[in-house]
Amino acid sequence: MQAASNESPEEIANPIIYTYRWVLKLVQALTRAVFKPSMTLREYAAANARLLGPLSKPFLELTLLVERKLYSRHQTTPAEIEKSQGFARLFKGEKKAE
Repeated sequence: MQAASNESPEEIANPIIYTYRWVLKLVQALTRAVFKPSMTLREYAAANARLLGPLSKPFLELTLLVERKLYSRHQTTPAEIEKSQGFARLFKGEKKAE
C-alpha cells in the first residue's frame, strides 16, 4: 500500500489501530459513552451495542481486528486494512447524517 502525502506516520505504521482510534472518537460522540480504564476493547464495544444499533456489528468487527493486531503476532493484510477503512467510511456517513 502506497502512502499518500497526507497520511500521518502513525497511520502508515498502524493503519488498523489508527482507524480504530478515529472510529472510537465517533462512537464516543454518537453514544456519549466513556471508555472506562477498567474496560477491555471488546467490553466497550458490547456496552455500546444497543446505542450503536446497526453500527454495532461493524464496530465489533473492527474491535476484533484491533485486538488481533495488538495481542498476536499476526501481520495485518491489505484486505484487513481495507476492511477497517470500510468500517470507518460507514461511521463517517453516520456522523454526517446526525
